[in-house]
Amino acid sequence: MEDNRIIECIERAHYILSNLMAVKPGEEVLIAIDPQTDMRMANAMAAAALMCGAEYNVSMMPIRGKDKATIFPKTLELAMEACDVFVGMTTASGAAIYNNRLKELMNEKKLREVSICLRHIDNFTRGGALADYEAVYADGVKLQAIWRGKKNAHITTPAGTDLYMEMNDMEPIIECGIARNPGDAMAWSDGEVSLGPVIGTTHGKLVIDGPICYYGCPTIPVELKIEGGRIVEVVAETQRFVKKSAVR
Repeated sequence: MEDNRIIECIERAHYILSNLMAVKPGEEVLIAIDPQTDMRMANAMAAAALMCGAEYNVSMMPIRGKDKATIFPKTLELAMEACDVFVGMTTASGAAIYNNRLKELMNEKKLREVSICLRHIDNFTRGGALADYEAVYADGVKLQAIWRGKKNAHITTPAGTDLYMEMNDMEPIIECGIARNPGDAMAWSDGEVSLGPVIGTTHGKLVIDGPICYYGCPTIPVELKIEGGRIVEVVAETQRFVKKSAVR
């Protein structure tokens, strides 16, 4: 049966590469996938690279578990050395964006990257993918300015979150849909501004009342009790979460 959603994929892929990443003729685009990646999305990115006059390479890596969550095949790491634009599209894991060499190349401003890991075709083409990313990025710049230089964070929400942490001394990272220069990073389709806490300092209560990766939306909010940067207790009443179950 013919699948016409490739039309949507190509349109969004071209928007990402030509506009949000400003891919130029002659640049090299490396697309990292795994056996669970939706090839409509990967092929659309390859087609979009051609439309920009760029070269492309689609590299399939094995599915990664926790033991190799950040490890690339050596051939893929070498390929990153030559690319200008890196597209992480692994679906079984987030390995394509957590590789240490990728972070080094980003810090050296050798390439720019977009994370499309753990994404379904609906995330790629609909909903948030249709947002005004110039506006999303502008909001990210404002949030970055608020976070910059802060030593501590205290997070509260109407749902009940009450979380404390010390913050790392680093520049808050903007991943809000635009990455046009070497060293820039973006995530698709979302807008993120991130700043990591000092390891072992997070404590308090985190209440999740929205979608959870690999799980979906809980029927009631899930409460995580955190001490010393680790979850020590989960409180919920759903099929997969047992009320007041200890986490070690």
